[in-house]
Amino acid sequence: MNKWLLGISTAVLLFSLSVGCSSKPADNLQSPPAETTAKPTTSEPMVLQWSITGEPSTMDAGIATDSTSMDMINLTFEGLTSVDRQGQMINSIAESYTHTPDFTHFTFTIRKDAKWSNGDPVTAHDFEYAIKRNLDPKTASGYAYQLFYIKGGEDFYSGKGKQEDVGVKAKDDYTLDFTLRSPTPFFRELTSFTTYYPLHKKTIESNPQWAAEAKTIVGNGPFVMDTWEHKSKLTFSKSPTYWDSANVKLDQIHIVIIEDNNTALSMFENG
Repeated sequence: MNKWLLGISTAVLLFSLSVGCSSKPADNLQSPPAETTAKPTTSEPMVLQWSITGEPSTMDAGIATDSTSMDMINLTFEGLTSVDRQGQMINSIAESYTHTPDFTHFTFTIRKDAKWSNGDPVTAHDFEYAIKRNLDPKTASGYAYQLFYIKGGEDFYSGKGKQEDVGVKAKDDYTLDFTLRSPTPFFRELTSFTTYYPLHKKTIESNPQWAAEAKTIVGNGPFVMDTWEHKSKLTFSKSPTYWDSANVKLDQIHIVIIEDNNTALSMFENG
């Protein structure tokens, strides 16, 4: 659970850096004069320079357990919900949701403008596929237990139940139903975790190594991975197919892998 909390905290930081989130201002705050809010126009791209201490182990949202991989995944993938820069839960790929009074049944409506980086629409079927795939013991998902709140999830994972009995179902392309094994008031929060993210079925089934190279990764997040020079660097650019691209403030992210923090500090001090 500690790793999950770390992942959530990191996701908030990444969301703050890359996406402008709207929020209601406090009643006693006044907007500054227009002339003080004007920003200089520039043709230079907005680029974040970032260093990490090790190689991401995978870009597979269903398998990743280390924070470095989750950082990269949160740039390129997005779930039903996410956390804004104020630490509040917000809808992401889910446009809206409802739940029964006893919190045992949740229904999410998928936004129709959500797309994969290859242009395919993101649908409720992508979420159902990903969750059932992550619960399959053959997938060996390290965080499969986060899905055990779903009815039949733990039974399928342990070999005592069937995949078709898992309580997640795409009723149509844009309606996703969850039936839970017991009342779970915090289930909406759980859907912001990477194990609940959608996956592109055709990509996974056509290439078992899809999550190891930039050119084969198909995501649905605010950025696409352009290059992945293993043990050296990664580069990302703003995704043109992301549903909320107008609020993504960064154009590019350049990441170098530097194992020694003193070396990273020296590089920073020297520009």
